[in-house]
Amino acid sequence: INAEYMGEVLRKFNEIFGFLSLELDQFLNVAEEPPQPVAETQVKDKKAPAAAPKKGKDEVVYESPLGASAAGIESLVILPDIRLESLPWERLSVFDAIPALARDFSLEFQAKRLRSINFNRETNSSAGILRDRLKYVTYELAAQKKTMESVILENSRTIRGCQVEGACSRTVLASWGHWQKFITTGNLLLYFGSNALTYAVNPKALILTRPATSLRGAVIVDRLNPLRTELEKYDPLDPDTDKLVIRDQPLHTAVLFTLLGNAFTVINQWSVRPDETYKFMDSFLREMGQETYLAAALRAYREPEKVYYDEAGNEVDPVQLQQQQQLQQQQAAKAAGGKKAQQAAQAAEPIMNLREEINMKLKIYTDNMIFYGVPILRLA
Repeated sequence: INAEYMGEVLRKFNEIFGFLSLELDQFLNVAEEPPQPVAETQVKDKKAPAAAPKKGKDEVVYESPLGASAAGIESLVILPDIRLESLPWERLSVFDAIPALARDFSLEFQAKRLRSINFNRETNSSAGILRDRLKYVTYELAAQKKTMESVILENSRTIRGCQVEGACSRTVLASWGHWQKFITTGNLLLYFGSNALTYAVNPKALILTRPATSLRGAVIVDRLNPLRTELEKYDPLDPDTDKLVIRDQPLHTAVLFTLLGNAFTVINQWSVRPDETYKFMDSFLREMGQETYLAAALRAYREPEKVYYDEAGNEVDPVQLQQQQQLQQQQAAKAAGGKKAQQAAQAAEPIMNLREEINMKLKIYTDNMIFYGVPILRLA
């Protein structure tokens, strides 16, 4: 799959299903006209409507800062036929104005998910994802300085009250004991690896943990396109694990975690460069930390990204660069001794001039991640 092919597929897709977009547009993106005032003579003899019950002091109605479509819709769940599951329904132009978009297998599953998180329609709130029960399993690539574990840990430090625990292949390979612990004590599971999750651990064994599971969500990145030198072979925990056809893995994995009782599952559909998966996880966790709808985190990831270059034309991270400069200044001040020396160092070494560019992301990356489940779930 390449970027040009994806662009052509999406263009054809919108062209073929244009009739469906036209039918839905009047419901999703057309503002309703305000009701006409009723003449006083028509309601003179009618009883006044009963006042709405007042909410208790502790019942605060959550209002999403993401806005809504012209028709007032802030979230939508798509229920595609299982035979059309692989089509990119979220990319139909009629859904562009809806902040939180998800898909599911049926209304019954969506209702069960809502009940599992104790969703309250009156206050637009739910139990949410517990921030002190985040777990991860990562099978890192060889010859890669950056790891998915480092991305997860860095973001966890910026989330207030977040507690994270996991197994990284650089230090310890996840055993069946790890999997059992994370599934029965965790609330959100993050998985990363070149091997599919359903290959790393036997789905039949996972299903047996259903009575004791405490998971509410999972974010799975298990189809990668690394260089040959980056590949590292990991054996499955169970040698008798059934192998699935690659194109069927995303759907089967989403079904597996639905049967486990998850309120949501995020999974990638095809293989991409590992660097892009790091960017996705970084963006998703950063948005999650802002306590916004998790389905909307995918929309934030699709937004154009700002890239910074130094005077030599090298791509740099301005935050990391500033931290390095501050550290150097502190070390220079400490060596010289005194506050005046630190001020002199800051004046002598101004922050480097950076050039900013706005890069549009390729659709092969932005349309890769699919969100199954409750779109309005957020961090508790």
